[in-house]
Amino acid sequence: MAVDLASGPRWGRPSACCARLRHETAQAPAQTRRARSRRRPPPTSQRPRCSSSITSARRGVDGPTRDDAHRHTRRVRAGRRERRVDDGTRTRQFLRRPGRTRILLRYRKRDHSAAARWPFPPSPVRRCDMTQGPARVTSTVRTESPDSGQSWIAEGAWPVASGVHRIPLPLPNDGLRAVNVYAIETGGGLVLVDGGWALPNVPELLDRSLRTIGSGLGDVTTFLVTHAHRDHYTLARVLGDRLGAQVVLGAGERPALDVLRRPDWTYDPLVDLLRHAGAHELAERVLAVPFDPPNPVFWAAPDRWLDSETSLELGERRVDAIPTPGHTPGHFVFVETAQRLLFAGDHVLPTITPSIGFAAPRPVGALADYLRSLTKILQLPDLHVLPAHGPTGTWSHARARQLLEHHDVRLEATLDTIRDCWRGVVDVASRMAWTRRELALDQLDVFNQAVAVLETEVHLELLAADGRAHGADGGRGREYRATRAG
Repeated sequence: MAVDLASGPRWGRPSACCARLRHETAQAPAQTRRARSRRRPPPTSQRPRCSSSITSARRGVDGPTRDDAHRHTRRVRAGRRERRVDDGTRTRQFLRRPGRTRILLRYRKRDHSAAARWPFPPSPVRRCDMTQGPARVTSTVRTESPDSGQSWIAEGAWPVASGVHRIPLPLPNDGLRAVNVYAIETGGGLVLVDGGWALPNVPELLDRSLRTIGSGLGDVTTFLVTHAHRDHYTLARVLGDRLGAQVVLGAGERPALDVLRRPDWTYDPLVDLLRHAGAHELAERVLAVPFDPPNPVFWAAPDRWLDSETSLELGERRVDAIPTPGHTPGHFVFVETAQRLLFAGDHVLPTITPSIGFAAPRPVGALADYLRSLTKILQLPDLHVLPAHGPTGTWSHARARQLLEHHDVRLEATLDTIRDCWRGVVDVASRMAWTRRELALDQLDVFNQAVAVLETEVHLELLAADGRAHGADGGRGREYRATRAG
């Protein structure tokens, strides 16, 4: 059971016990009340949001206790239940007895070492630009990955199959925190699936991780890049030039690279996408954010374009490159059938859904492409998903079905907002709930508001293409209304 410790009055005390607790506190001597006040939880602003589990204590017979303090420090015994919450700096222990709940705070010294800070480098303010990876995120930083037995972002080269290792590389000020790069041993060097974000010190970190498996950057011969977002492509392009390694990318990404290499950019291309969606006020807010034009060096063309499904001979291995447009127009996944591995990029992610429609130039039919690409995954054998973000341990068929169901639900929710009247994209987005926390649109930051609006637009476009909605140009952008059949 998930317990939100930041949810206000429920924190630390079951509501059924509140009246009895207030009565006991009022009747207790002043000295006891002072002792209890020292055990009250910290203010709401200091409470971390985290999850915990409640487990039944082993039943037995209570032994004698000397006083309340002694009783609270002993192990849980008969009739009590225990919930432990660890936020990295202190451990909270909740002890439940009939009619009362007490909280014991045990503080630990914070670890300020460099190892404890990785991969959380000092981060610049997050900008809204089109080179970012998946945007609709719920932090999965603490999710354990079965290959490492640690958080999936833990530094290292973690074995996921024979001759295949997962290497997390850090992302700055991003809810995802890391991108997974996969090193494949081929008998004649290393092939890396995706390259990471070209940030200072990241090449050294990648080399250090490779050396733990007896290799190094000098052994890399090829980068297979799933798509042209900067957390996947930019370091591959930089290291490809430095090492003489071949960089391979889907041909559908060519228009995006042409846009990102344009020398005349004075504002973020996201602005044009928002204006097309009728989100003019949001576009002005994005314009107010300082914008650094993309570095053309990071977006140089690859050494090889993938035009269609093909088999790649990688030394002793054979990997199939399969186009999966949707997240971006030129997204590819790579399949090693012999070990039942799916190098999924951002197409199939284990804990979040990838953003759709967040690409320049503006894609047409992006959501329809994505759903068809998920169906294509179901036509393959059931494969072990090696995602670009998040832990391993997911199987492709089950997760693809979950993602298809998710978008069915979102399409129905979108349709419900336009059943009785014409609405613009921003109006529809403001009537939807966002993230697992079901936030309103105006509760998101500017960047994620932009992504939410663009994703709403692609859902409305698909409803119109399927005949379930009408679309027409309005005064401030395109507007939609459900058909009677819809």
